[in-house]
Amino acid sequence: MAPRRTKPDPILNSTDETLGAALLGRAFCFPNPNSVRLGRTGRERRKRPRILRLTRAKLYPKVLLLTFLNGSSEMVSNLSTSIVSLLYNFRLVKLAGEDGVAAFGIIMYASFIFMAVFMGYSIPSAPVASCHFGAGDRGELKNLFWKSLVLMVGAGAVLTLVSELLAVPMVGVLQALTQNDLR
Repeated sequence: MAPRRTKPDPILNSTDETLGAALLGRAFCFPNPNSVRLGRTGRERRKRPRILRLTRAKLYPKVLLLTFLNGSSEMVSNLSTSIVSLLYNFRLVKLAGEDGVAAFGIIMYASFIFMAVFMGYSIPSAPVASCHFGAGDRGELKNLFWKSLVLMVGAGAVLTLVSELLAVPMVGVLQALTQNDLR
């Protein structure tokens, strides 16, 4: 039997009136600051003209098409990865069963962690390389290339060592968790 509260909570033990009043108060709480802000903007516009104004949205099909085309390579990359993983899982079920698919999933999640390290370096360093390339600074590009090469090879070696050292303990933990779930 659950313990009783000494004081009833007005929200948890509410009637329709208190819940309705609470919702009504919450609804009035949010639009008011925005309407005051819009009202002030309207008055200030009469005093001095602003560069930014609220206008009706326009459709620019060419810009929309270029945006879709710009992201299509990323979409195709993600779709192909998903399809390959799906087909690989179907084949793996036939060869190794459900345990094989589970093991493959664990390996893939571990690889995503390691990929995050490399993506975390490559994404912010790309604009730096682009800036030096655009400025024609070949010396700084070579410097960035060699520093990146040393850093990525070093990080790859460290991550390989960590994954080799932690493979057995992680499998033991996952095996223990699986055996506890089966009991």
